[in-house]
Amino acid sequence: GELADAFADLQQAIWQSDQKALSLGALRRRLAGFRPDLFENFEQQDVHEFLAFCLDGLHEDLNRVSVRPPPQTEEEERQDEALAAQREEDAENFRAALSWMRDLERGR
Repeated sequence: GELADAFADLQQAIWQSDQKALSLGALRRRLAGFRPDLFENFEQQDVHEFLAFCLDGLHEDLNRVSVRPPPQTEEEERQDEALAAQREEDAENFRAALSWMRDLERGR
């Protein structure tokens, strides 16, 4: 679904970009398209509701996959390890995000 696509785009922007800062305006607009009420006022309790919405939406989107994709090949795993090695300063977090991105791509 669209929420999973938005999350995949965010992961790609975070982990495959050399930018020091990200503009999240496009993500905010996409998410506001689903639940505009979450962005009306910026009160603290809205963060909990926002995260619950995102996690529930991702869960729903990812469970809609009717045909499961094949598992990652050894070649893909080697490519991922090579990418992670290039980002030595935060390799473990990069591997985790890359794994999420691969899972999201398979669900498209």
